[in-house]
Amino acid sequence: MARLLRRNQIDLRSTTVYHVVSRCTRALHLLKDQQPSLSTKSSATVPDSPAGDRLPRKDWILLWLRDLATHFALEIVGFALMDNHVHVLVNLQPGRVEKWSDKQVAERWLAVHRPRNGYMQPIEPTTEHVTAFAADPRKVEMARQRLASLSQFMKDFKQHVAERANREDGVTGSFWESRYQCKPIFDEAQLLATMCYIDLNPFAAGVCRKPAEGEHTSVKVRVHHAAFAAGKAAAERGKAGASLVITPGRGRGRRRWLAPMRQAGRGLLSGLTLSRYLRLLERTARLLRPGKHQLKRSDRRPIDWRGRVSPALLAQRVQLLFEETADLVAFPAVAGLQSD
Repeated sequence: MARLLRRNQIDLRSTTVYHVVSRCTRALHLLKDQQPSLSTKSSATVPDSPAGDRLPRKDWILLWLRDLATHFALEIVGFALMDNHVHVLVNLQPGRVEKWSDKQVAERWLAVHRPRNGYMQPIEPTTEHVTAFAADPRKVEMARQRLASLSQFMKDFKQHVAERANREDGVTGSFWESRYQCKPIFDEAQLLATMCYIDLNPFAAGVCRKPAEGEHTSVKVRVHHAAFAAGKAAAERGKAGASLVITPGRGRGRRRWLAPMRQAGRGLLSGLTLSRYLRLLERTARLLRPGKHQLKRSDRRPIDWRGRVSPALLAQRVQLLFEETADLVAFPAVAGLQSD
């Protein structure tokens, strides 16, 4: 059977949110860190370092995901970097590209697709490179369209990861298995279930003891950022120091890349605070693994977010997602959602 064309899978008139999964060839653990992750050396910090620095593999992949997202017309809603596959939940924002000037389009495009010198080595784009690119209407229009494209985003993400990882390993050949899988998200219930499913991947794989402690996940970055913000505020009062983290916001002039959780205002996740989401994640994990975590009466209480969210119904949705991808990660102890 002929595969469905990507342009027929992505329909922005129906939804702008998509869950993307891409796995390594033959499900090999090619994303596994070759040395202890710098993000595990401190319980609250992750180095905010250029993607070119020598870092453990998942650290620089996370930095590349962040850097890439800041140049495209999209925001990351959730992600998880596992040993043999990657989850990315993306909210496409194609209307943003129309507001960018030709120079801004050129700067963003050349930041990702750097010019090369006479030895075909990538170099940092100069003002002359940007000016020349912006002066060509065809190049600008091409770049404007592609900077709003999920396919281009995933192509750039996967190609960089494959090339750099192969160089580190001293090998050649396929790194990723086929093209990425893409699933549209149509409503808030599906969105919330997918977020929880993605963030619970390390917990389901047994690589962390608590649901919110999975390394290289969106929930861990959000927790890090909250701790950083609290530490920074305390430092300004002279009570504590502050450490650098991979922030989801616009810190120090950087564009936002991770969809914010906030009590009020606009945005995909407006009204969903981090504390509320963490409670929901914890309750979902308890309901999915009743044999591992003792159920509490409060675990079944609804949580307010654009209505009342039932942890039990959410857990059922999350369990179905794990069953659909049992070849990647599965809850080994899931046998239903009955209480003890």
